[in-house]
Amino acid sequence: MTRHDSFPSVARPAPLPLARSGHITTRALGRLMLLATVLLAGGGQAVAQPDSDAASPSFSPIEQFALARAFAPVFLLHPDEAYLPVAPTFPEPFGTTPEGTSPTDTPTAARSARDRAGLYDALSREDRLRAAAVGYRVYPVRRHGRSQVVVEYWCHYVFNAFTIHVPWLPHSLPGNHLQDLERLFVVLDEDPAEAYLRAGDRESWVRAAFTVSRIVANAHTGGVPPNLYDTEVGGPVALPLAVLVERGSHAMAPDVDHDGRFTPGVDGTPTGKLLWGIRDDGRLWGWTRRSATPERDPASGLRLCHGPVDDAACAPYALYPVDRVQRWFAALDLPKQDRLALTGRTSLFWKVFSDVRVEDLLVAHDPPDGLALDSMLNRRRRASQGIFAGSTSVSGAPALVMGVSRYWDVTSRRWPDLGVEGNFVLPSGRRGIPELLLFGSYPVDATVNAFAGVSLTSNRNTNADILLGTDIRVGIVRVRPFRRIRDGVTGARIAVAF
Repeated sequence: MTRHDSFPSVARPAPLPLARSGHITTRALGRLMLLATVLLAGGGQAVAQPDSDAASPSFSPIEQFALARAFAPVFLLHPDEAYLPVAPTFPEPFGTTPEGTSPTDTPTAARSARDRAGLYDALSREDRLRAAAVGYRVYPVRRHGRSQVVVEYWCHYVFNAFTIHVPWLPHSLPGNHLQDLERLFVVLDEDPAEAYLRAGDRESWVRAAFTVSRIVANAHTGGVPPNLYDTEVGGPVALPLAVLVERGSHAMAPDVDHDGRFTPGVDGTPTGKLLWGIRDDGRLWGWTRRSATPERDPASGLRLCHGPVDDAACAPYALYPVDRVQRWFAALDLPKQDRLALTGRTSLFWKVFSDVRVEDLLVAHDPPDGLALDSMLNRRRRASQGIFAGSTSVSGAPALVMGVSRYWDVTSRRWPDLGVEGNFVLPSGRRGIPELLLFGSYPVDATVNAFAGVSLTSNRNTNADILLGTDIRVGIVRVRPFRRIRDGVTGARIAVAF
């Protein structure tokens, strides 16, 4: 395992325009900052966009249901899990018949988030199993000239009950909130030669025309990357797919070898530095430990299945079409206060110190175009960069600071990710100081990155310096304790990201 404080040696930057004193002039560094800002605003990894013109034809509701049913996973939950996935219309059912139609009309009632949670808490274990339901939608995409199909599953829960254990704090933090929505993406390769089978038996068409390419499972929000399995790296997967569900928070991860645990390199193929897996204990360390996920024992574990599964102990769950639920929610004509009661309201504490927006967890609004999947795959990079503003210290005195940062992920676990940051510091009663920071960053846990880099400023005393420190991300708040080696100055920066 690479030490978090081990970074490659940083080469001295190329000479920059100097003033007569031998230091970078404010004007020269300002121009450099302007160029860096343009690069920061426009750089980074491009998000793949769907090529709708070249994508496969859309699927009928019956074909969508056939695909969703064929690849419906077995969900492996903790035996003491209190909340199972239900339809957002709970307590009214919203399941789907084998013909792909809903047995219920559009729900006539819309209960508040708190009432729904209370009604669910009053259910017996057997009634909770009978109410289990998972949403689905199916849509074609085209990536890099390759025709693919995404089968997306939505797992909605009435409550999220999770305790977060932060390594650098002596106390745990509650992660409880009303409403929860977790997503699983099963990306399929489509064989166009088998398209003619659409007109015949749907089961034969699905078996012949589609194979699993990727499994992408949601693992929290913020800077936590999803749990990903790529068949081009790890090999084909057997059906039915098995998916582990984290106790309380309901994060998901593939269980490719069906052993009831998440094993890096086996159940997840990325080689990145932060792998979440499943952590029933809520610990945020950057690496995945086997003890964090007690085995989902088939004898005592809780399993949810859909379709023909040769397992009498696996409780069935219903499938419902996501688009119908979205239309139901969009058609609700409710005053603002009633709508917030239905969705739940994000408290001020959660708005500042969390990435959770409760209002978006009853029904998500994004269309079936693949952009939500792209956003999830680029989550960690996006969470670490952007525009920020706050306060810092200069020569022991407080100062305002604003800037923009950009990160580039390095897939190797041995080498840090790369970053560049442009700041403008405004000390009290003094001229503003532009700063350009080039650095390497390595995750200590899901919220903390250790970094080391070169700081270039127009400061008279120190033109270039080595900067060491940590970046702590808590919701929109960014805290950076740091040490300047040449100056011998220790300071901190507290900022809000936008």
